[in-house]
Amino acid sequence: MTDDVSTSRAWVAAPAAYKAAIAAAIDAHGCPEVSKDLVAAQFQYESGFRADVTSPAGAIGPAQILPNTLERYRARTGATDPTNPADAAAIVVAVDCDHAAQLRGRSIAVTDETISKVWMGGMNVVGHAFPGVDRYAREIAHAAAPE
Repeated sequence: MTDDVSTSRAWVAAPAAYKAAIAAAIDAHGCPEVSKDLVAAQFQYESGFRADVTSPAGAIGPAQILPNTLERYRARTGATDPTNPADAAAIVVAVDCDHAAQLRGRSIAVTDETISKVWMGGMNVVGHAFPGVDRYAREIAHAAAPE
């Protein structure tokens, strides 16, 4: 299992159940570019580690997963409940790794910030200025960085 020693602000803030879920998801579905710190930062930003959140757009759970994303990743991850931290973590890790592969495929640097930009706005936003997306990506990257 991935060790839980980290100094990122997001990882330190994560409840133990989320740390365990994120570490297990990285072990099962991870790739080199996706760290526990990045995933913890996404959870922290999206919901403050709360499972009972639903957005006006229908995004559900601690990672604010849209129903179509759940359906797309259900078979690959076995996730069925986006309010469950383990299922949400499995989906986030799988999606982030897919984004990392897309970035690599386009010879774009794979960083916490670029993965977060794709998470928020899709591949079309990378390399362009979108103030809301850029702010989101910078905040995620900052929360995932070692303190």
